[in-house]
Amino acid sequence: MEHDGKKTGSLRIVLAFSLLLFATALVLCMRIRFSDGDDAFFLEHTASRSLAEFVSWRYQTWSGRIFAESAIWITFRAGIVFWRIVNALMLTALPLLMLRLAEGSFSRLCRQENRRVLLLLLTVSGVYLLLSLRTAGYACIWITGSLNYLHGAVFATAALISFGDALDAERRTKASPSGEGTQAGRRMLPKYAAGILCAALGAGFAEQIAAIVFALMAIGCVQNFYLHHEIRLVPVLMTLCSFAVLLVSLLAPGNALRNATSEEWYFPGFSSLSVSARCILTLQYVLSSFSNENSLLFCLLSLAVFLC
Repeated sequence: MEHDGKKTGSLRIVLAFSLLLFATALVLCMRIRFSDGDDAFFLEHTASRSLAEFVSWRYQTWSGRIFAESAIWITFRAGIVFWRIVNALMLTALPLLMLRLAEGSFSRLCRQENRRVLLLLLTVSGVYLLLSLRTAGYACIWITGSLNYLHGAVFATAALISFGDALDAERRTKASPSGEGTQAGRRMLPKYAAGILCAALGAGFAEQIAAIVFALMAIGCVQNFYLHHEIRLVPVLMTLCSFAVLLVSLLAPGNALRNATSEEWYFPGFSSLSVSARCILTLQYVLSSFSNENSLLFCLLSLAVFLC
């Protein structure tokens, strides 16, 4: 009885905090309007093309981010109210998924004291407060930016959670009696399918996200084989799916045009730099962001979450 009471109390905390976070995010998104730059551009071109025509046009001339481009078409066709609601949900989902990824399943979380549950929720959602306004604006609140980066990060985090669950679930299923194991495996099929879909979606937004998802899954598969001398079908399928989508994105004909245009706008002569010079610039940029955009506080908070 005492355990059930703690579990109910923890779930209430999670639900109440989720509703508060969603309401806050929705109020913030309600203040956003279409911008004069990319948003105006997409309003014009999504109105004059079908979904297939728009994604094909972008793939050939600018970006291989097939799912991000699809999300842009759907959002700009549906209107800004649709974006406000969906983006508020994404802003709410990301810290909760990060908590789930770090802490384990919610069933495990609910066995902890209510005070610890609340502390973890406050910590992961507080990450937003430590992002610089520029980073938050471009990746979370600007309409076009959120569709490329925030939404992709949400799907990628969900994919990594499903990946870990698939490894654990298959191991538990094999340890069960044959009849129970078969039934348990069948019950997990919808979850496995959702995980594979999330792996594809997470890799189909930004290339950086796709590369991280694929690398983590590949490392997980190798580590699992090293430790248990077995190949898990679902995790391997998720890894291959993320790699296939990443490959589709990297092979887009529009990437060359985008690279040339971006270099002309932001960094003329970048392509002529040596690898060592690019690494030095990368280090300088990271250190600059640490000192100028509160990233040091972000790292300290991440360390606190890890220690928790």
